[in-house]
Amino acid sequence: MKRLIVFIVLFILFVSIAFVAYQGPFFRIQTVNFNRDFDMDEEVLELYSGVRVGQFYYEVNLNKARNGLLAHPFVKEVTVTKEFPSVVNFDIEYRTHFITLNYLDIILSVDDNSILFHVDGMVVNFGLGENQEERFNSFVVIYRDLKNKEVDFGTIDISTDGHPVYKPFDDKE
Repeated sequence: MKRLIVFIVLFILFVSIAFVAYQGPFFRIQTVNFNRDFDMDEEVLELYSGVRVGQFYYEVNLNKARNGLLAHPFVKEVTVTKEFPSVVNFDIEYRTHFITLNYLDIILSVDDNSILFHVDGMVVNFGLGENQEERFNSFVVIYRDLKNKEVDFGTIDISTDGHPVYKPFDDKE
């Protein structure tokens, strides 16, 4: 009988410690570090990466956070690391702004690799090579059609002559 009481007390003690550890702040994200940019703040980082302060440490998926941030038009590359027990670090390499083009009501920002990286929340890939004017005209047609349908996110890929493609971003899982 004494063993049973000791077992029950130890079991209750173990469950209590586990409950406090899980519900308490020790295993929750308390700090998110990242190198800031003019278009990247905590809200944008949380939206694209899915990582937020207060989230359980073991729920943070580094690959999902990285892939989510790579969907941001200004992010070129990102490395995500966790520091036990409550820190997530983002080392973000931003695209380098090269030139701004104004065409009618569209403002285009182009990076140094000739990849258009920002048009009202969309990413556009012009690619390199010939027929840039034809590619630009294809872009304008697709962009206006998407705006008429009130679509303001995704990727317009016109890097291959004659085969423009629109790809919506994947929803966060």
